[in-house]
Amino acid sequence: FELYGKSIAAFFRSPLIGNRYLDFDGHATYLMVWADLGILGGVAVFSLLFRAKKLVQTLIVDVAPLFLPCFLHLFLNGLTNPIHASLQIYITLWFIIPLTLNTYKSKLI
Repeated sequence: FELYGKSIAAFFRSPLIGNRYLDFDGHATYLMVWADLGILGGVAVFSLLFRAKKLVQTLIVDVAPLFLPCFLHLFLNGLTNPIHASLQIYITLWFIIPLTLNTYKSKLI
């Protein structure tokens, strides 16, 4: 909770453009996005995240209902995951899971 508090305090120090040089590594990816990038960057990141989710679901329309739990799991993981693991989360979310669902859709449905 101490790191959550530091992330929130860092956001409020510079809410519009963020703080690019923080002296700690926060424990929550999404709080660190807001602290690092501010409102401008945070809105852009979350907009991309949800637009990508929508795009992936349209591409894998047959298995889209199966994708939602995976998306929710990985999205919630960002609340307790260190920022340096974000890249792996998003690669898994946008490439590995949809490809796996598409590959095995005949067995899943």
